[in-house]
Amino acid sequence: MKFDIKTPGRDVTGEVKLHTKKDYKAKKAAEASNDQEPVASGTSPVRQSNNPNAKKATHFLEGLGGSENVTDINNCATRLRVSVADESKILDDAFFKSGGAHGVVRNGTAIQVIVGLDVPKVREFFDEIVEDES
Repeated sequence: MKFDIKTPGRDVTGEVKLHTKKDYKAKKAAEASNDQEPVASGTSPVRQSNNPNAKKATHFLEGLGGSENVTDINNCATRLRVSVADESKILDDAFFKSGGAHGVVRNGTAIQVIVGLDVPKVREFFDEIVEDES
């Protein structure tokens, strides 16, 4: 009786339910649709989002000289890797750090913004902004 832990598959008075990945994603999608704000016409929905990853993507794009300066986008486990047309348009490292980056690695027109493990989410928003502005 001391370790009478409620686990799935046992006869218990209270119902224990396992949720599938599909259930979880449906719940998150419903929460996200309730949190969205109306978007002003002529602006990207991502730029107006309150999502912290969307804010990082917007900030990093500004620091990289805008979508017209970005020629290629890629990422690894922790870094957003971007090729730019004109490296002189890139702002200083302090700007990127103020937007949530851990640092910036520069090698000519190849730039790596060290984002951390959230980089896949940030890249999704980054890609969407660049695509919307193209």
